[in-house]
Amino acid sequence: MSHDNVAAEPYLREALRICRERHDEKLAGDVLTDLGTVLREKQQFTESLAMYREALDLYRKYEGEEGFRVSSAWLGVANNLANKGDLEGWDDAYTHFLNIRRKILTIKDPTVQNSQLRLADIRLRRREYARAAELLLELHNALKQPDNVDPERKMESIVTQRLIKLYKSWGKQQETEHWRGAWAELMRDRAAKLSAQIAGKKDDAALFRARAGAYSSLGEFDKASSDLTTAISLDPLDYEQWLHGACVLAYLKDTRAFNDHCQSMVDRFKGRRCAAQCCLLVPESPVELKVIIDAADSAAASEEGSIIGWSAITKGLAEFRRGRYEQAIDWAAKGRDANHEPEEKIEAQLIIAMANHKLGRNDQAQAAFAEAADQIDKDLPHLGTGENIVVNWLVCHILFREAKDLIRAPAPP
Repeated sequence: MSHDNVAAEPYLREALRICRERHDEKLAGDVLTDLGTVLREKQQFTESLAMYREALDLYRKYEGEEGFRVSSAWLGVANNLANKGDLEGWDDAYTHFLNIRRKILTIKDPTVQNSQLRLADIRLRRREYARAAELLLELHNALKQPDNVDPERKMESIVTQRLIKLYKSWGKQQETEHWRGAWAELMRDRAAKLSAQIAGKKDDAALFRARAGAYSSLGEFDKASSDLTTAISLDPLDYEQWLHGACVLAYLKDTRAFNDHCQSMVDRFKGRRCAAQCCLLVPESPVELKVIIDAADSAAASEEGSIIGWSAITKGLAEFRRGRYEQAIDWAAKGRDANHEPEEKIEAQLIIAMANHKLGRNDQAQAAFAEAADQIDKDLPHLGTGENIVVNWLVCHILFREAKDLIRAPAPP
């Protein structure tokens, strides 16, 4: 559903004026919430936060501390604090939101489970390992109960993935290995079930895509590549499997297959930013560089001229490939600073490291590379199911491998 926030804002402001004129505080709370949402989507985070805080005060006045709308207002506050980069405030507001929802819906509710997972992610990002572990272990125990309905064990696999990442970042090797073993068991079980389904239905591209995800999560990329090739032949219009396949081939250094795959992908999905990004993953682009740069330029100029994360980072990588290293640093830094996701920051730092190396700035290159390496070790999600998680992991490691080889080489004069 599309929203016309520009048109909506004056109507909501007029509605708020009328509510205040009539001293209708209950209705004002709802209008404030809607206006806060519009302003947040317009990236006016400070004013949006003020709207949500005012709505929160009104809801608490009329509903007490544990009303459902109170929890929604806390969530609005949390989201704005996240956008402003206030991790401590984000944690506090989101905790209020989750505590209310848990009392109303209980931990068995899927939305509560996803929210608890999100709060654990916030605490993991803050290096609050013990508090994050408490949330994840409680959620894992709830998922193992007989009355839990999750036949595919999808949430269990996600929580297990987070536990691996948590204990690895925490430096607890024994616990890390325990959860890695649990993860491998889940993925082998998933792959076996999918293989049984494929045996009876060999023309279902979705089954091959799903098994490719399971194989990728186990690091069995040769098997994943084979399944993705089959899935593409059965359903050539699914874009995500093309992206997944390109990253797997680049990671495997299968140059010939990667070049053919990228050319076919760009021919079919010309103009798509992610198609361009895949072709930039290797030093020698398999597609005419101008085609790739045009797609990167188009993506960077989208979103009403704003710089949004991956688009700016893709532009930075394109500039690096064409030898414009100062521009590469500028674009990558914009993309890094516009987002809070660890994989985005890692990719940006690696571009900055390589570009500085090319410019002979060895100290800056080493510092950026060291920061990226530390983020990969502590912040990059474990190889999980789902193409986005796998693709992000692969992109980071492909660029890390290139940066490592480049920066260890003699610096240019």
